[in-house]
Amino acid sequence: MDQQLQDIFRRVWTKLQALPEATPVEVGAFAVLLLFIATKLICPEMSQ
Repeated sequence: MDQQLQDIFRRVWTKLQALPEATPVEVGAFAVLLLFIATKLICPEMSQ
């Protein structure tokens, strides 16, 4: 599980570094993804 989290964080970090060159659609999609993940982490009871 720890290795999986590191892989996810590494991929997110790579995406964050590429955001300045990203299109508005890519930035919007990434923001939606981050909001979804943050909601699941902050309010896990909502996913039940």
